[in-house]
Amino acid sequence: GVDTCEHCHMGLAEMGHGAEAVLETGRVHIFDSIECLAGWLAGDAEHAAIHSLWVVDFSAPTELVRVEDAHFLRSPTLASPMGLGLTAFGRSEDRDGAVNAFGGDSLDWTEVRTWVDEVWPEGRVRMPGAGSGEHGAMHVPAGH
Repeated sequence: GVDTCEHCHMGLAEMGHGAEAVLETGRVHIFDSIECLAGWLAGDAEHAAIHSLWVVDFSAPTELVRVEDAHFLRSPTLASPMGLGLTAFGRSEDRDGAVNAFGGDSLDWTEVRTWVDEVWPEGRVRMPGAGSGEHGAMHVPAGH
């Protein structure tokens, strides 16, 4: 069987964009993207029970990095599974190299949370071009 995302319930396909939430109980919730983790926190999360939050290092897809230590990129040309173009890196040098290669904005975790909250109010996933097969297309709200 294929694992599914805790937030959007899609199968986990892409290496490089996933995330995990570890609860105080030891239970691990897995996500197909950074935006799904942030959306889950804004909507369905059991906040008091969260022990730690982790994201996949795009430069080393078998490595997880704590969100507090990660360096994020929001880029319209480096697609993520849910279409918001968010990617995480364990090292700022790797993120800066991706900014040079793909363009986009450098973000920290607080900025990621704020932006996902703007795009997906209360954690509700809004796919660009819903129903048109545009999964993974970048969505940037007006004014960004």
